[in-house]
Amino acid sequence: MVKVRVATRIKEAVNGKKSMNRSVDLVALTQRYQVMKKKLNRLATALHKHHSLIKEVSKSRLNVAAQITDLTEGTPLHNCGGSLNNAKSYSAVHQNLSKKIGGYADKYQQFVVEYVVEWDRVVSTRINSGLKTTETLQRDLDHYQRKVEELHVQVNKALTKGKMVDDKTKEKLKRNEEKHVKAKESYNIAARDMCMLLEETVDYGWKDLHPVLVKMAQFDMTLAGEESKCLAEMDAVVTALKALASSSNIKGAGRLKELSDQQVSLLYTGTDSRKMPAIEDTTTQWGQANIYDENRSSLPPGSVAPQTMGGFPVQVQEEEPSPGQTIIPMAPATLVSHRSSSVLSTSDMLDVARNAAPPPTLQQIDSVDDREYSQIALSTNPFDCNTEGPVAPAPFSPPPPPPADSPASLNFSSTSYQAGGSDPPGVPNPRQSRSSNPFDPPVGGTGRDPPT
Repeated sequence: MVKVRVATRIKEAVNGKKSMNRSVDLVALTQRYQVMKKKLNRLATALHKHHSLIKEVSKSRLNVAAQITDLTEGTPLHNCGGSLNNAKSYSAVHQNLSKKIGGYADKYQQFVVEYVVEWDRVVSTRINSGLKTTETLQRDLDHYQRKVEELHVQVNKALTKGKMVDDKTKEKLKRNEEKHVKAKESYNIAARDMCMLLEETVDYGWKDLHPVLVKMAQFDMTLAGEESKCLAEMDAVVTALKALASSSNIKGAGRLKELSDQQVSLLYTGTDSRKMPAIEDTTTQWGQANIYDENRSSLPPGSVAPQTMGGFPVQVQEEEPSPGQTIIPMAPATLVSHRSSSVLSTSDMLDVARNAAPPPTLQQIDSVDDREYSQIALSTNPFDCNTEGPVAPAPFSPPPPPPADSPASLNFSSTSYQAGGSDPPGVPNPRQSRSSNPFDPPVGGTGRDPPT
């Protein structure tokens, strides 16, 4: 049974004096051990944190891949981005990597983290126990040393006074001296062993660090190799994404700037039906015939239909012209919509705009204005027979040859007579022989009245 030596401990605490029997080497090595133990504790804490971060990073990567899967669902990016069925997609690669990292993280916990924790536990347990035992032996040594000193003082006083020392005092002194010798020997052995243990732990502790350092290096190398092997599959992902970017005209820098300020009609890359609203049925909205329906009647000569994209919609001439009939050149058939519906596609509208007549230039508008002003200045009567003034333009085509039929059998159907063309066959055209005014009097006669 170990004696507590309460009296000795109280005296040391009250007087504040340290024992003279303490080993100097033991004190120095104990201080060095305390510094080393703090470093070992910090290493164990860092390894714990690193292990948790390895698992946290793997979990974070997997979470990012899951969000990519949700965000690419139903888009062209899903196959190479978020599909788990495709082994060479972004999410599938990270899912496979997460499984491997999870297995290596468990091994890291077992062979690295737990080793350092066990190292700290073993060293701390033995050294703390040894220091406690050495301290107990030191107190025993201090106790017997104090008793021997007290007995020596008592014997010296008796001898000084010339008295004889009794046998009881002699026996007590002898017994305590023997115990003091044994206590000192026991303490010296314990202190020596403790100093060797502390020196081995502190100065040669690198030998205990060596195995865990090897495992840490192997872990880092293996983990990096597995990550490199798994992430090498990203090369196929990058290739597929570049091919998709090329086919979809996606720039590498993205289009955030265009999203911030570009016009929506230029930014939009969806279907054409979103770009241009459908043309409504003009019959129900305006009470007019739909000019794009081939089943409706054509516009009368001289009228202009409401325009949208430019150009005049016309009917396609399908009948063969009769002999001698002059046909006004029509617009190409591409300008006429053969759709039975009132809705035009964007491509039809662009065809109409592309094939429409170009707008007049300012020079042409000025020449027309000058010509009209000169004609108004000469005469305000539109039926004036004055031959002066601007010259009428040349006929559109030469007159047809005289027909074999009599004037009574002439046919003035809408098919053979069109506005802006020549006169019906068989009717003399005095404009070509004399004047551009259709109301000039015939040769040798009087003028005609204007038509009512």
